[in-house]
Amino acid sequence: ISISEKANVYRIDLYDLISSNLKKLVHIENGIHSISWQASSESLLISSRDKLFNMSVEGVKKQIPFSNYKIISNASSTKRLNKVVMELGNYDIDILEFKPKEQQELTKLIDTESLDLQPLYSPSENRFIYQTSRRGFSQLVISDKESEKVLFINPEHEEFFGFTWSPDGSKVALATTTQLYMFDANTALELTKEKLDNKIYIRDWFNKDHA
Repeated sequence: ISISEKANVYRIDLYDLISSNLKKLVHIENGIHSISWQASSESLLISSRDKLFNMSVEGVKKQIPFSNYKIISNASSTKRLNKVVMELGNYDIDILEFKPKEQQELTKLIDTESLDLQPLYSPSENRFIYQTSRRGFSQLVISDKESEKVLFINPEHEEFFGFTWSPDGSKVALATTTQLYMFDANTALELTKEKLDNKIYIRDWFNKDHA
């Protein structure tokens, strides 16, 4: 049984039809798109957004690694788990720009056949940052009219919880599942990295004098 427990957190329970016992197995973030028994009936195959997990009936969860940015649905496997078939949803989100006083048509800025999300102009309005999944996981990119560069490669495949510019446009802050990062927007160098005890979501960055 899959249950929505709270915001972005889901729980999988095992219900015994004979004894009517309900056993809590595991918590999963980012949704559950499909659950299927393995052929041996000793474990479950779970798809959660772009990830696959193998979970025992004792609640031990292991991610099945493979490079993917598409949404997985209806996954099933062979008895030995040496082959997996699934549906992959090819979601493509592009970034476009519109200048109401100059033109009536949209101009496509970013089109990578992947998920390009949350564009945010710099204070000077000559460049923007955005989140992309073109490598199969989230990365943070800074783009201008001439070029673009990756600010955060994301080697640990962390989930993003918001990013923003500093008021002067020289830095970019990013929150992930476990860390708070600060980057130099001109050199793309990581300036600071602070471990978070709790999840936060970044909405804006302002000077205290302007609060």
